[in-house]
Amino acid sequence: GNGVAGGDGTMKTLSRLFRSCCRQIDFIARYSYDEFAFILPETDSNGINAVAGRVRERVTTFNAERGQQGSNLVLEPLFGGSTFPQNASTKETLLSRANDNLLRCRG
Repeated sequence: GNGVAGGDGTMKTLSRLFRSCCRQIDFIARYSYDEFAFILPETDSNGINAVAGRVRERVTTFNAERGQQGSNLVLEPLFGGSTFPQNASTKETLLSRANDNLLRCRG
């Protein structure tokens, strides 16, 4: 609709990129227009950081490839994570803490 031209296609491409950063048991969903939720079962904060690092690397490569094609769109991944049960004991608290961490990244 009102997003960047080709925005939905870019989001689909990013979905595939994100999928390649995760294990088969992990779940990735588009949470809002430009946000994705990663559900990483049996993963602690070290695992979250490992996935975030892989995503950052692949998005950097994606940006470089798009730049070579003449695109001036640069994507910047931001992450907000929380672990169950270490950081939260309910799904509501888990989502709230992950969102709070994301907002801290956005500054």
